[in-house]
Amino acid sequence: MSIAHHSNINLNSYFGNTLHVIFIIERILLTLFHQSHQCNYTLVFFDCHHHLYQQENSILSLLRACLILHLSKNANQDGRMKIQQFSSWLDDEYLKLIHDEKPMFLFYHDMSSFDKENDLLLSKDTLEKLLCIYRLFGNYHQYVIQCHLYLMNKLTLTETTVKCFQIQFNRMCSKKLIDHIIQTVSSDLQHSNGIQERNWSEYEKLSQDIGENDVRLFLYLKTIVQFTAEKNQQYLVSLLNPLLILHVALLIRLSLADRHLPLNFPSVTYSPIFSQLIIQFQQQLALHLTSSSSSLSWSKIADLFDGRFFTFTLYQIQQSSTIRLDSKTNEIIKQSLHLLNIPSSENIFQDVVNQLIQSNDLSFSSSSPKTQLPAMEQQRNRKQVIRISNPFIDAYLNPILPSKGPLPFKLVEPDDSQIIRCKGTSSFQSFNYLLIYILSR
Repeated sequence: MSIAHHSNINLNSYFGNTLHVIFIIERILLTLFHQSHQCNYTLVFFDCHHHLYQQENSILSLLRACLILHLSKNANQDGRMKIQQFSSWLDDEYLKLIHDEKPMFLFYHDMSSFDKENDLLLSKDTLEKLLCIYRLFGNYHQYVIQCHLYLMNKLTLTETTVKCFQIQFNRMCSKKLIDHIIQTVSSDLQHSNGIQERNWSEYEKLSQDIGENDVRLFLYLKTIVQFTAEKNQQYLVSLLNPLLILHVALLIRLSLADRHLPLNFPSVTYSPIFSQLIIQFQQQLALHLTSSSSSLSWSKIADLFDGRFFTFTLYQIQQSSTIRLDSKTNEIIKQSLHLLNIPSSENIFQDVVNQLIQSNDLSFSSSSPKTQLPAMEQQRNRKQVIRISNPFIDAYLNPILPSKGPLPFKLVEPDDSQIIRCKGTSSFQSFNYLLIYILSR
């Protein structure tokens, strides 16, 4: 949850994506591993905490399910990383784990640093409930489990140190109150997830034969079947389903480098009804993740949904009279649509997008990404990059930088502190910008 609220992550942009957050979490875990060259910790997930926001934010539920499965099936192949999931921290199985492991330290984020009034992911009421349950969680572990508590709210992590706040409660909370709140939060956890029990072998075989043995195609097919059977908006669902198949086919077939998107493209607006359908699909997909077992490959499960890529694909379809895909991608789409009994045609995606535009469920801004700014404004808006005072670097860049014409960025002299920094953007973005420019020369 704390990573999802990071300033560099915007999960509200076009329904979010799963890969970015999981990548950052992996980097943190890798840093912890490098400190002792062993996984001397256990990652624990509690369903009672997830239940508080399960129905409120679909991308957070999808992220949680993807993270647990990715760590369990990919990061834990040698069995060294310990990953556990329990209904609550009063669960008998959890208490057994505590008895066996005898943990001395507990690291967690208590949600107190979030801006409850202006949070973009969760409502004020939900954040207050999460804050309450994490306070009880900490109190219980201090007095009952007898752990030292450390907050990750302002975590500083290096290759050799972990810096965070230690917290201590002044008095023990009533066990009766803790039992009551956990029982209330967990009261609906036992409800059925609504997933149909049926034979999915045909869908799994298709994913194995044409989907590069990728479990993501299998999960999308299963979810679409369930999703279509339950929803009342059959017309919009029938338009959304082919786009979802196209999305997962492109996720399977394209590398991350091939999916590099421009920083800016004309905005795409979804109607509230169509947006709600995508959110409901994410919720169903998360449920299928938690209940599915398959022998297919889970190696890329972290990259299960990319809303910005989904939206950019629709923009590209709207801009093009025809869409050309390689034969393997076409085969995945064709066979998947046939299995789902969805009529297919050569221009199916153009037809779907046009129907969504006509029904006002999809709209594109009229501005073009190629709109040229006046020369003076372009000059003012050029990125400013601090010049590195290093003769070797100057000699290295000299044959690469153009001898004629202005640079796409402005080199400015460093200040007295001699610290590399940039103006108007992050240093990583400026470095990326310079690197991409150099490589393209």
